[in-house]
Amino acid sequence: MLAGCLLQIIILIFSFLRTNWHKEAVKAEEHIRNWGGSEEAQQNSSENNVNGDEFVLERTR
Repeated sequence: MLAGCLLQIIILIFSFLRTNWHKEAVKAEEHIRNWGGSEEAQQNSSENNVNGDEFVLERTR
């Protein structure tokens, strides 16, 4: 059981170190742009959320 835990930790560390985090962030930003709605809705949500304390997602149809 201990060997399994250690193997899992080693695999997680290896995958963490091999991940290109900048590329993942760019992909996430593209997904947000694609599914985030129109530019107007994004501007309205940023104006309503002055403090930036909560995330507001608005959908337009």
